[in-house]
Amino acid sequence: MGFLKEINRVMIKYGGMALTKTDIFVQMIKLKIEIKKKTMEIDKIKLEAGDYAISRYEKEEAIEEKIIKTMVDRINIVRQELEEFQIRLEAIKQQMHENGSDLNKREQA
Repeated sequence: MGFLKEINRVMIKYGGMALTKTDIFVQMIKLKIEIKKKTMEIDKIKLEAGDYAISRYEKEEAIEEKIIKTMVDRINIVRQELEEFQIRLEAIKQQMHENGSDLNKREQA
């Protein structure tokens, strides 16, 4: 009976750790997807700005600074969001590294 209790205790202990690691991996994947979306959004805005400038040049019309400034402002906002996601991702990676160190210490004890 003592053997079964020990197995149950170990399964609960390491099952919880596996679930925690799975949650961390899921968070990391979600953040990586958001980072990719934000990067693509910046590229799209840059493409729009380039298309605008080229079309105005081809029509020999002046490029409106107001429109370009609006696009630059949009890029800056998205860059801030992107940076926030990158900071959160690095924090999760650090947490995972620390949890991995804790796990190794527990296994040695």
